[in-house]
Amino acid sequence: MNDLQLKILYVDDETDLLNIGKIFMERFGNIIVDTSPSAANALEKLAKSSYDGIVSDYLMPEMDGIELLKEVRERYGEIPFILFTGRGREEVVIQAIEYGVDFYLQKGGDPKSQFAELVHKIQQAVRRKKVEHALIQSERTSRALLDATTDAVVLFNRNLIILSTNETFAKRLNKKLKDLIGSNLNEILPPESSDYFLNRIQEVTRTMQAVRFEENQDGIFLENSFYPIFDDHGEVVSFAVYSRDITEKKQIEKELRNAYERIAADEDELRANYKKLAKSEAWFKSLFDQTFQFIWVLDLEGRVIRANRAALALVGGDLETVANKPFWETLWWSNDITAQKKVCDAIEKAKLGETVRFESTHKDAKDQIHIVDFEIKPILNTNGVPIALIPESRDITELKKKEQEIMFAKERLRKFIENIPMLAIQGYRLDGTTTYWHDTAEKLYGYSKDEAIGKNLLDLIIPPEMRNDVRESMIYMKKTGMPIPASELSLMRKDKSRVSVFSSHAILNDSNGEKELFCFDIDLREQKQTEKVIRQANRKLSLLSSITRHDINNQLNVLNGSLYLMKNNGINEDIWPYFKIVCAATRKIESMIAFTGEYDKIGIKEPQWQNISVLTRTVMEEPFLSSYSAICDIPENLEIFADPLVEKVWYNLVENAVKYGEKITTFRFYVSKEGADLLIVFEDDGIGISKDEKEKIFEFGYGQNTGMGLPLSREILAITDITIKETGEEDSGARFEILVPQGMHRVGR
Repeated sequence: MNDLQLKILYVDDETDLLNIGKIFMERFGNIIVDTSPSAANALEKLAKSSYDGIVSDYLMPEMDGIELLKEVRERYGEIPFILFTGRGREEVVIQAIEYGVDFYLQKGGDPKSQFAELVHKIQQAVRRKKVEHALIQSERTSRALLDATTDAVVLFNRNLIILSTNETFAKRLNKKLKDLIGSNLNEILPPESSDYFLNRIQEVTRTMQAVRFEENQDGIFLENSFYPIFDDHGEVVSFAVYSRDITEKKQIEKELRNAYERIAADEDELRANYKKLAKSEAWFKSLFDQTFQFIWVLDLEGRVIRANRAALALVGGDLETVANKPFWETLWWSNDITAQKKVCDAIEKAKLGETVRFESTHKDAKDQIHIVDFEIKPILNTNGVPIALIPESRDITELKKKEQEIMFAKERLRKFIENIPMLAIQGYRLDGTTTYWHDTAEKLYGYSKDEAIGKNLLDLIIPPEMRNDVRESMIYMKKTGMPIPASELSLMRKDKSRVSVFSSHAILNDSNGEKELFCFDIDLREQKQTEKVIRQANRKLSLLSSITRHDINNQLNVLNGSLYLMKNNGINEDIWPYFKIVCAATRKIESMIAFTGEYDKIGIKEPQWQNISVLTRTVMEEPFLSSYSAICDIPENLEIFADPLVEKVWYNLVENAVKYGEKITTFRFYVSKEGADLLIVFEDDGIGISKDEKEKIFEFGYGQNTGMGLPLSREILAITDITIKETGEEDSGARFEILVPQGMHRVGR
């Protein structure tokens, strides 16, 4: 990876940081860095050029890093994407993971260490994507090889349910391939074969070793190999069977036995039947050389008599170079002294009538190593006495690579999950029965896997007061096939204590087509502890602020009283303009003190899910709006996650419309979708807001009165990343757009 130069697009609205980042990244890695000052510019560059990866800041104007990530995933798929930001909020991390970020790296600290780590993450992300692509290609290749082989191959679980197979197996049963997947072997195999399979399954499960055997099905000879497949705990969970039609091979062996028996029994008869034998030998040679397997014929001393075309082609030799040589000293075994000894031992056993099988390796003419399934067996005469030996090797290199890739994929997934310590994963049926319990769930909830599997999730981690709601949610998910929205929950541990989690869900179909629900619970205990500390600090600050406001209000009362007495006692005309200025300043101070009281309430209470249809209709029922036409086009069950003071936002909008709209007669609330986000719109038919004031109205102190209402509204909404802006046309009425990001809105039940 380090020898390949990578081309990276670095996106940040800070020009100085772009320049510094480019210098460091190109210095620490074999990287060419192309910089972009905005997300929009980055998308333009991506449309014109290809990159090995993207590094992006989060907080940028117009389009932030999460929105850029979303666009990149939609347009360009799985290009490596690293979020490099100074913002460390957990919700940003969660959003980034949801949209498929490869790594999340927070700015700060020593630049050299920081950018060295960033370069490492870039290289790691690119490496991972290339490995994933290679694995997909390997899986396709393996599928093609599976379908290309003349062997019948079938993969099934311990319940005899077929998980995968190939066309050869389907044709042997006179069935279509698609009809076999998910079928039970008991239902499609003849009764005698089914019983035979069950006995072999028991043997493989007991010994945890591969079993090989031959069977005769009405004159069709099959050579079957049963392989156990293990889970991460070393338990046999499924089986792979390779079945080869060896009828022709058996016929060849029979002919060979007959031929060698005639040679050994009677030389005169051999001469008399030479022509017939020569014809049989030609037929045998033709079949012998057609197979893709490597086949040899040895005498009882292990010397090579024959080698087929495939075996000779592998080592780039001819029969003359190996004829009459000890088999273990030939080119096929020259790369491995240990294998040579195993072949010697196998020949000795085969001479005594045994069949010996093991895995080994051959080196080809290009010094490439091939993993083979090797077997040697005797050729017997009519009296059952060995007269020759037949070794054969089947190339299983690709099969072994596939097995290693599967093991690597499983290990990678395991390490990925283990490296997210705050994430607990559970799986269960839609009736609540637990089917999967990861180690992280044991750490979070206290139950071991043995204690949890098979139990009902309601009894394990759902508090009694939540169980009816959870049952209704399960019914809803079973009926719709859709998971309920992610949300924060307080669940129950084994010791009955409560733990706060952010829970999201995914519904998958198992091999039987049954729906299985997976829960992904993020431990929020540390976050909650931090929030508790912050709330305590806020309460103390609020108390101090309240005392200060009380003291200032007392002094304002003294000041107002004094001004009132001065006014009643008469004021000199020369002083009167200054008196008016003091009175106006006093009212301004009173408004500012009132505003600080309202501002102190923001963020004191935790955000809540709030029905915006109910909220809107409540505001519309205010008496001061009775003379206006108020329209609410918001669905009744639509909810947003916001600060409890969000009601003040709605009041500010309608009050401002009445105060400043002048000709207003009608106002309206309605919603629409912006991709995955929710857009709440408030419109009136007043005089509107001029273009140069659209942002100023959100600045503290701007306006005809206190200038605090809309800035306060923006702060309240920002608690949960909700934004507000004015987009109306002057003289056509005001139009406020409230954008609620994905995850902060839902449809209640």
